[in-house]
Amino acid sequence: MKKSIGKYLSPLLLVMFLVSGCVATQEIRPQLTFRDPGPIRLADLKQTDLEKLHTVLQETASYNTEQWTNAQTAITFKATPRPVIKSGEMICRSVVMTIVGGNEQTPFEITACRQGDLWQVQSTH
Repeated sequence: MKKSIGKYLSPLLLVMFLVSGCVATQEIRPQLTFRDPGPIRLADLKQTDLEKLHTVLQETASYNTEQWTNAQTAITFKATPRPVIKSGEMICRSVVMTIVGGNEQTPFEITACRQGDLWQVQSTH
């Protein structure tokens, strides 16, 4: 009986030792992680970003790319306006936004439509 327990116990101890060794090396090894913010939703933008974006959307004659850094979040945005689309009384303007960094994130588009004094803003990824 003792031999049969020893026969199974030693491989089990070996496996446990190897597993614990792997776990230990993973914990000791320094890991550098880059946190990808992913696509940003309109709700994630701070008030200063929305004000800047609103300015970019209203400058209907301008097609210049605007770039700014939010002092609170330290995120740099780049906004490229697209041509204005007019449909009856509705005027729409899209801005393609990216986060500027080591590698630019997937662009996302924000469209603002105005009918009279009413603005509607939507975000698409």
